[in-house]
Amino acid sequence: YEDERTSETLVMTKNYALVTVDSPGSEIFINNDKVGVDHCEVKLEKGQYQVKCSKENYHWVVETINADPAKDIYLQMDPEPMMASLNVESKPIESLGSQVWVNDEKKEATTPGAFDLVPGEYDVSVKHKYFYDKTKHISLSPNDHNIMVFEMEALKGSPIAQSIRWKRSKWTSFTTTMLLVGAGEYYNYQGELAYDDYNRANTTSDAIRLRKDCDDLLQKRDYAYSFSVVPAAWFFYSWLKQSHYQKKATE
Repeated sequence: YEDERTSETLVMTKNYALVTVDSPGSEIFINNDKVGVDHCEVKLEKGQYQVKCSKENYHWVVETINADPAKDIYLQMDPEPMMASLNVESKPIESLGSQVWVNDEKKEATTPGAFDLVPGEYDVSVKHKYFYDKTKHISLSPNDHNIMVFEMEALKGSPIAQSIRWKRSKWTSFTTTMLLVGAGEYYNYQGELAYDDYNRANTTSDAIRLRKDCDDLLQKRDYAYSFSVVPAAWFFYSWLKQSHYQKKATE
């Protein structure tokens, strides 16, 4: 009315839902439209929407939402990494159980050990109290399956170094013993054949020659068997020394 002041309050009802998405390090998409990185807040009218987060070397994470103006929505979305596997082994056998460090982080598993790692660049180290430390660099791609083998060098003068030395000596002497015994068996077999030929000889000259061949072969057999005693004895001595240093290394 004229000369009167009239007031009216209108209560507005929102027609959107406030959608908040947190996904550190990720790009955020709603219905394939990029709406933010790490964090976003968007107003969506009533309806169904697809929220998707992507991150390099990570699996996409997707969630479908129903926007309702009566209720705001908060989403925490964390993409799962595309893992790579790494097997770490160490040689010689005495180095088994060595500690494994990945980028200066000590792992619980020891060699041989398997690890799942996020793709990227890593420095892998293997450490053992009786071996020199070794480090290698590796680049891991998504879904890679890698094997790293470390050839460890024993610390000079350590019980392990002594054990390895006597182990080599043991197997060298064992091989030598087997070769000499094998040679003895060969000469014995050839000598028996020569003796059979000697018994079947038709002339005196053939008999004399075959008898001499038989005696020479049997003499070589005896030499081979006799010489095999030395490396055989050294084999057992090296075995005892190796066992002594192996025991000392575990004390």
